[in-house]
Amino acid sequence: MYEVMFDEYDRFATATGGRRPTIRVGPGPAPVINVAWRDACAYADWLSDRTGARYRLPTERNGNTRRAPVGDEPLLGR
Repeated sequence: MYEVMFDEYDRFATATGGRRPTIRVGPGPAPVINVAWRDACAYADWLSDRTGARYRLPTERNGNTRRAPVGDEPLLGR
């Protein structure tokens, strides 16, 4: 799993004209927070297009078909 940092997300928002989170943690590097699901998916798609690798949001099966927001699959992994 890979946390997206504010500066990484800012590059995406600048390149696409996307929304920036209104809440920032600092000073120093920090994972981006307060991002809508749709915007997070758009970031993963943008990063995939830009790098040629496949990035996606995490899912987990929990022993059934129920989906959960965190799992053992990569957040931004190849």
